[in-house]
Amino acid sequence: MQQEDLISWKQIARKAPQLIPQMHDIIEGMKLTRLNDPSEPVGLALEFEKAAIENPNGIAILGVNTRLSYSSASKIANKIAYGLKNKGIEKGDVVGIYMENRPETLLVVLACAKIGAISAMLNTQKTKSSLMQTIKLVSPRLLVLGEELIQPILEVEEELTSIESILYVPDAPLHINTSITHISDTFMSNINITIYPIDQLMHAQPETNMDSSKKIYLHDPLFYVFTSGTSGMPKAGIFTHGRWMKLFGGIGKLTTKLTSNDVLYTTMPLYHATALCVCWSAVIASQCGFAIGRRFSASQFWHETQQFHATAIGYVGDLCQFLLAQPPKDIDQQHHVRLMIGNGLRPALWQKFKSRFQIDTVYEFYGASDGNVGFFNLLNLDNTVGFSPNKFAIIAVNEITHAPIRDENGFFVRVKTGEVGLLISEISTHFPLDGYTEKSETEKIILKNAFETGDRWLNTGDLMRDLGFRHAQFIDRIGDSFRWHGENVSAQEVESVVLEHAFVDQAIVYGVTVSDNSGKAGMLTMTLAPKVNFNTRDRRHFLTYLRTHLPSYAIPRFIRITKKLSTTSTFKFTKSNYQNDGYDPKVVTDQLYLYHLKSNTYEKLTPDLFDQVESGSLKL
Repeated sequence: MQQEDLISWKQIARKAPQLIPQMHDIIEGMKLTRLNDPSEPVGLALEFEKAAIENPNGIAILGVNTRLSYSSASKIANKIAYGLKNKGIEKGDVVGIYMENRPETLLVVLACAKIGAISAMLNTQKTKSSLMQTIKLVSPRLLVLGEELIQPILEVEEELTSIESILYVPDAPLHINTSITHISDTFMSNINITIYPIDQLMHAQPETNMDSSKKIYLHDPLFYVFTSGTSGMPKAGIFTHGRWMKLFGGIGKLTTKLTSNDVLYTTMPLYHATALCVCWSAVIASQCGFAIGRRFSASQFWHETQQFHATAIGYVGDLCQFLLAQPPKDIDQQHHVRLMIGNGLRPALWQKFKSRFQIDTVYEFYGASDGNVGFFNLLNLDNTVGFSPNKFAIIAVNEITHAPIRDENGFFVRVKTGEVGLLISEISTHFPLDGYTEKSETEKIILKNAFETGDRWLNTGDLMRDLGFRHAQFIDRIGDSFRWHGENVSAQEVESVVLEHAFVDQAIVYGVTVSDNSGKAGMLTMTLAPKVNFNTRDRRHFLTYLRTHLPSYAIPRFIRITKKLSTTSTFKFTKSNYQNDGYDPKVVTDQLYLYHLKSNTYEKLTPDLFDQVESGSLKL
C-alpha cells in the first residue's frame, strides 16, 4: 500500500468545498440510502414514470438502431405490462428474462417492475444443464426469450416444467406501433409451450401508467440476480425495490454528477447488477441517456462511445485492463467521456487508465448483489471504493483460517487505520439483508454476536484496508488470498505490482498446491506487452523487479505465459480454470517457468524440473 492512499484531513478539506453546490442532491441521496418505511410506495417503475413526466423528450435508452425518449420508453413498457397482466402475470410472479444486451431487455424489465413481477435475469452465457439449474432455482411462470437465443432454449425445452408460456422478442427494435412478428416454423414446430410474439402482446394495449406501480413497496423483490457460491452452484440473490432505491440514492443522487444531457455507455451484461442496477439507477436519477452495447470489444470500445456521444461509461476493473492492453491510438483521447462508474479498478491501473484515456473522475463503488453494504467514492479520491453510509466494521481475522478473531469478552476486534481485515456490515432495519431465495444459503453469510449479544452482521467475504474517515480500499476476496511459507499472500497486491511492469499487459495471480509443502505457492499467468519475448535477460530483469517490490514469500514460484486470458461474461478472469490446470508441463501447453532459487532466475519448467518439484528434491 502507498502511504498516500490513507485519507487525510487535508484531502477532505480540499475536496469538501466541491460538494457545496451538490448539497441538495447529497442530502436527498443520504435519505434514500436510509429508507425504512415499508408502507411507502417506491421502486424502479415509479422513478422511471417520474422521469417520463419531468423529462418526456429526454433520451432514455439507446441502442444500435434504437433511440427512445423517456416518454416513449415508458409507453412501450406500459403496453408490455398490460399485455403481461392480461396473460395472468401478477405481482410476485417470476418472469425469466433470457435476452442479450439490447434496449428491449430494459423495456421488458421495466414492464415487469410496473406490475410488481420479479425479473429473473438469466445469464445468456449459460446453456443446457447450467441454464436449467438457474431456471429451476426460481421457477418462472413466463420466459421472455430473445430471438438470438432460440437454440439454447430448444435444447432444454422438455425440462421447462414451470414455464406456462414464452414471450418472444424479435431481434429488432420495439416501437409503440409494431407489426406482427413472424416466428420461424422450425422453432414453432419444436416447442410445446405457448408462444406470444411481443408485438402481438402489445397490440391495442393502453399506453398509460398502471395503478400497480403505486402498490410496490420497500421489501418487494425486483430482480433475481444469479451468483455462484464456493460449490459453483448458482444462487439467486434477491434484489428488492428498496435496495434499488438505495442505489438510486447512493449512486445516482449522492455520488455521480450526471446531468440530463449526459449519455452513459456500457457493454456490461444486463443480467449483472453493475449494469442493471448501478448504471441504470444513476441514469434514471439524472434523467439522462443509457446506451447499451450488445457486447464488449476492446478494439471498438472508444469508437462506440463516440457513436453514442457518450459522456460517461460503466466499467468493471478487468474491462479496464483489456482496454489498457490495446495498442495506443489517437481515439484514446478523442472521445467525450468525462467520468466513469463501476468497481474493481485496481490501484496499479488507476492512474494509468485516467492518464491514458484522459478521464478525471472515477466513481468507484463497492457492493454485492447478495449483500447490504455499499461504498461510494463521493469525493473522487484515488485508490478507494469510497465511504459507506452503512454501519460497517473491518475486523481482524485468523491468518490461516480467515475466521474472525474474538477478544477476551468473545467479541470481534476492529483493525487499526491502515490495516487489512474482513469487511462486515450490520444487518438492521435501515440496512436489511435480502440474501438469497434459499434461506439456508443466506444463513451461511450471517455472523452473530459480533460486538454485542444478539446482533447480526453480514460476512462479505472481502478483505478491505481501513483508510480512515469511513473510507476503505478493496484488497481481495478471501478465497483469492493464500498462505505460503507461513505468510498470507494477497493475490490482488501481487497483481498490482506485476501490472506496473512494462513487460506485462494482463495478469492474474493465484495459489497452487505443491507436493510436500504446506500452503500454496503463488502462480502468475500473464500476457506480454508487444515485442517482449521473455528471454533469459527479460526473465532476470523481471525477477529483479519483483524482488525489489515484493517480500520473498510473495514472489510467484511459477509463471505461465499465455496469448489471451479467458474471462467470464462479466469480464472477470477465470482464475479457477487456470488454478485447476496447475503447472504440469504435460498438461499446460502454454510456456511455463519456475522460480529456481539456486540459479536465481525464472527457468523454463521442463517435465524433469516438474518431477523434481513434485518429489520434493527441488525446494521452492
